[in-house]
Amino acid sequence: MTLAEAPVPAGQLGMWRVIREMCQDEGEVSALALRRRCRTDGATARGYLIRLTKAGILEPVRVDEKTRAKMYRMVADPGEEAPSLDLSGAYCARGLRQDYLWRTIKMQGGEFTAADLVAVIKLDPAVVAPVGEAQARIYCYHLARAGILIRIDADRYRFDRAQNLGPKAPMILAAKVVYDPNRGRVIGRPEAEPVDG
Repeated sequence: MTLAEAPVPAGQLGMWRVIREMCQDEGEVSALALRRRCRTDGATARGYLIRLTKAGILEPVRVDEKTRAKMYRMVADPGEEAPSLDLSGAYCARGLRQDYLWRTIKMQGGEFTAADLVAVIKLDPAVVAPVGEAQARIYCYHLARAGILIRIDADRYRFDRAQNLGPKAPMILAAKVVYDPNRGRVIGRPEAEPVDG
């Protein structure tokens, strides 16, 4: 199996899918069950459950007598999008920037640069996470490597409308791949390169 065929991502998005599924099917979830289903470590599973609890999405309900695991139930379901939360349970801007960029890219009628995208995003009063030109440039670069954007020159791109993947922004993952959450798969050829700070 190649990286492009692997079920990606297991991380927060994968844990959120399992949490929703278990809460809908079984009424509750534990860090132990989450760790087993997502093949992650206990600290990662517990940490995400704690952040969801602080955000008011989950609440602890009991301790399982057999496994001694703390059980949680969902009290507010924000939908299929995995909540991106900081340690205090507050929503963080990490995924918002790519959402803003993706929406703006799809609105562009012709060629554009990273600076053009940033200028359009700055005009939107609803934007809560500012996007820098370097972030836009990196996002466009990786979308072009995946074949979603057509690279015209060093910093000029055009959106390939045939690659309109849907409303969810393709995510640039740490492994330098583009993941389409609409289809649940990696798009294009994965690239391994050093990540700048």
